[in-house]
Amino acid sequence: MTDSTKHDLMNPVATLTMTSLEIAQLTNKRHDHVLVKIRELAGRGVIRAFPEIREKQNSPNKQGRPMQLCRLNRDESINLVANLSPKFTEAIINRWLELEHKTRQKPYDELQALTVEMRVSERLGQIGSELMNKRRREKRNISRKEQALVNQCQIAIQF
Repeated sequence: MTDSTKHDLMNPVATLTMTSLEIAQLTNKRHDHVLVKIRELAGRGVIRAFPEIREKQNSPNKQGRPMQLCRLNRDESINLVANLSPKFTEAIINRWLELEHKTRQKPYDELQALTVEMRVSERLGQIGSELMNKRRREKRNISRKEQALVNQCQIAIQF
C-alpha cells in the first residue's frame, strides 16, 4: 500500500488511496473481478466513476509490465469490499485505520525530529559561545600574567 498512498501535509487523510490490485490482494479476489465490480458500482452510482490508470506493479503474472488499476479513496474502497466480500470489510477498515495513523504520525515525527535538531543546534551554539568566552578570559589572564612578569622584570632591573 505504500506505493498507492499519497502524502499531503495540509490534509494527509484526504489524499490517501488504495489501488484495485491492493484490494484484490486483501480480499483474495482476482484483480479482473475487482475491476468488474468497480465498474458495476460506478455504473450504479455507488462509487464515483473514474478512469482506470496504467501503472507498473510488482505482480508476478504481469512481470513488471503496466497494468490497469483504479485508485479508490477510503469510502469507495470500503464500499467495494463490502460488495465484494463482506467478511473482509473489517480487514479493510483496519487497514485504513493503520494508513491514517501512519499518515498522521509522519508529520508529527518529522516535527519532533526537527525540534530535537533545533535544540541540539541551539545547545551546540551555546557551548561554542561558552568556549569562546572561556578562551577570551584565558587570553586576558595570560596577558595580565605576562604584564605582571614584565613589571616584575622592570622592577628587578631598576634595583
